[in-house]
Amino acid sequence: LVIIVGLFGSINSALRNYSKFKGRASRSEYWYWQLAISMPLLVSIQISDSVFAFVFMLVFIPTLALAWRRAHDCNLPGLLMLIPLVREVISLLPSRPELNKYGPPPPPRFTIDDV
Repeated sequence: LVIIVGLFGSINSALRNYSKFKGRASRSEYWYWQLAISMPLLVSIQISDSVFAFVFMLVFIPTLALAWRRAHDCNLPGLLMLIPLVREVISLLPSRPELNKYGPPPPPRFTIDDV
């Protein structure tokens, strides 16, 4: 149940903030979003290149904005997320719980009491 709540909360957050490059995004929000978009991308590439291109264009900006905010959560510039190997390392770093130059940490999506 916690995984489902986290998955849908992350999808909702990524779509609500689809063009927001300021602020921060947690590691779980980033990875749940990656999990959520992987299936449509994998299915669409099996259908045709044009369907894949369409789905890719739909998720490109929200994914880039989320990655940018994920770097900010680690107190790093978002521009680093454009470098493939660096992006993978940053996406695995833990969140910084303290206030940093990119803002306060993202609020928890839910608590154990909510589940």
